[in-house]
Amino acid sequence: MDFADAGSALMGIGSGTGKDRAALAASRAISSSLPDATIERATRIMFNVIGMSSMSFKEIQDAADLIYDSVDLDANVIFGTLVDDSIEGDSIIITAGVHINKIK
Repeated sequence: MDFADAGSALMGIGSGTGKDRAALAASRAISSSLPDATIERATRIMFNVIGMSSMSFKEIQDAADLIYDSVDLDANVIFGTLVDDSIEGDSIIITAGVHINKIK
């Protein structure tokens, strides 16, 4: 996905550990510290879920659901997963690129 001509965009990264690590990572990745920026009703998003081989499909689905619930119903969503056993501990990392329709 090319955001070059898209206007405003947010890039985020989040990580999580413990029981709800994937949902926590997703929430952190899509949260903006900018007071006037939000991904609500975004029309384009690209995200990647990275975890060790112990990462379950349910965890990936939980993270994806949280992100899907935050964007427009008809959003163009591209996502992938990566298994990386060199990650420390039980972390899951999510990176996200989001096209923002309008900054309030």
